[in-house]
Amino acid sequence: MLIVLLAGVLHLPAGTIGVFFSIASVGALIGALTARRVAARIGQGPAIWIPVAVTAPLQLVIPAAQPGWLLWAAAAASFVIYCCVSVNNITQVSFRQGITPEHLLGRMNATMRFLVWGTAPLGALIGGVLGQLLDARTALWIAAAAGLLPVLPLLFSPLRTMRTLPAQPEREPKPTSPSHAASSDAAG
Repeated sequence: MLIVLLAGVLHLPAGTIGVFFSIASVGALIGALTARRVAARIGQGPAIWIPVAVTAPLQLVIPAAQPGWLLWAAAAASFVIYCCVSVNNITQVSFRQGITPEHLLGRMNATMRFLVWGTAPLGALIGGVLGQLLDARTALWIAAAAGLLPVLPLLFSPLRTMRTLPAQPEREPKPTSPSHAASSDAAG
């Protein structure tokens, strides 16, 4: 719906739309480059929930975009949103991978990708229907308002105070049996 708003409603030139999305993309890159340092400074738990809390109200700036300063305010909000999304994603994926036993990593990653990315087509469908029935700006307002909801469970989550998140305990390497070692020596 954002492309529909920028191109179809606001009639912005392609170059301006490209600059808008480039600003957001630079935010994602900076978030990716600083995620480890952010988590080290504020703690892993806060590095998961604070970016969500920061992005929630900023999403309300996007549907207000108009030619002029409001467009660039929306681009700046997108910059911060993309930066925060990168920090959140890197920190929480690292956490999940750290607590998941090695033999279950593939299943866990596949399940999470299905749950997270599998809902994207549903969101696109709902956004398209809302845009068709209402208009692009209203669909973005509804999405921004819905984006406030994930903050509530995080405010009551133990993540708020967890500087270091639990990790999978280190496992001792399996000792090789004397017969196994002898047979591999003979084979070598």
